[in-house]
Amino acid sequence: MNILSLIVFFCFVVYIYLGVHVYRTDNKSVLNRLFLATMISAGIWALCYTFMLSAPDAERALFWRRLSTVGWTTIYSFILHFFLVYTRRKSILDKKWPVALIYLPAIVFLTIFISEKWNQEATVIQVPLGWVYINPLNQIWGWAFIVYYSLTLFTVTALTITWGLKSPLQRHKKQARIIAVTLIIAYLLGSVTDGFLPAFNIYALPPLAIVFILIPTAGIWYSIVKYRLIPLKTHSLTSDILKNINEGFLLVSSDGLIRQVNESALKLSGYSIEEIVGKPLSLIINGNLFKFPLPARASESSLEVCNKVMVIKAKGN
Repeated sequence: MNILSLIVFFCFVVYIYLGVHVYRTDNKSVLNRLFLATMISAGIWALCYTFMLSAPDAERALFWRRLSTVGWTTIYSFILHFFLVYTRRKSILDKKWPVALIYLPAIVFLTIFISEKWNQEATVIQVPLGWVYINPLNQIWGWAFIVYYSLTLFTVTALTITWGLKSPLQRHKKQARIIAVTLIIAYLLGSVTDGFLPAFNIYALPPLAIVFILIPTAGIWYSIVKYRLIPLKTHSLTSDILKNINEGFLLVSSDGLIRQVNESALKLSGYSIEEIVGKPLSLIINGNLFKFPLPARASESSLEVCNKVMVIKAKGN
């Protein structure tokens, strides 16, 4: 493996890790599922390119290039779908045919670029950093794909900027700026190495778009961590809140059972988390653990501050 192969393999690890991590935060979220699908496409692309760049001969380089088609032809459909959901374009997503159209180009390009006919006419040459793919003499589909992904990324960037400008929330505006800038940078860099140079028969560099995709991925990840781009499950969000406050907090379900407790409340009570969670609040209060009375009629979802411990009564479990 050369240095570029190692870099691309690192990208593969990052894409798969981030996709799985975000999916696990809420596996029922459409946005999280689309992010996972996008990262899987990027991961397939990166893994195949890792083996292509370091292949011992042209035949195996062409095999891995052909297999990588599954990743780089589908990723742009997932990106478009992800950003339509992210920017809340419900008028489009509520209808079945626009969603089908999102994935139609991916099916068409995948069918063409993975076909035996297309790959029989293709060749590769070796440069210091690895193998470079030479497009077949008939360039029409190559140019069509460049136009397709360019329009897709332009649409995604425009959607993001428009959504950020219209949103009254500062965190949405910051998310939009970060994502739009990183998308533009990745597009410009990737188009040079994977699009325009090969289209003009200039093969000085191997394809690097899969590496540059790491830039908007990092922008999206930063927005997730810093500005909550992708919402967490209610349970995860509550856990984050409880963990990062100094006051004692108890989360109590509507049936009076303690569901969550933070570190401050544990220190005040002297109990371990295993001894408190799942126990009725009345037993703890009646035992004068915190030395404060529980209101006889506390409405659901109300907040009651009693001495140093806040009791949160919530619906459900």
